[in-house]
Amino acid sequence: MIDFSKEHKTLLSRLAKSPNDMEARADLLRCNCLWAEENIKGNKNTWQNANLIREVLQYGPLLLETGEMSMYDLVYKTCDRIKRTIFSHPR
Repeated sequence: MIDFSKEHKTLLSRLAKSPNDMEARADLLRCNCLWAEENIKGNKNTWQNANLIREVLQYGPLLLETGEMSMYDLVYKTCDRIKRTIFSHPR
C-alpha cells in the first residue's frame, strides 16, 4: 500500500527545490488523484480532497505549458478521473 501522505510531502519538497521539475509536477497530479480515490473508497479523510484538487488545478496548467501531448493526456485523464470519483461519492 502506498503512503500517499508521505509521497505527497516528498513531491512538494522536490517542487520547492526545483519548481520547474515537470516529472515531480506530473507525479503530484497522479498522487493527488489516487489519494483522493483512496479517501473516498475508504470513506475517510474526504475533507483532504479539496486541497488535493486545488493542487491539481494549480499544477495541471503548468504541465500544459510544455506543449507536449503526453502532458495534455495526463492532465485530461487526471481531471476526468478525479471528476468521476468526486461526483460518484454520495456526499
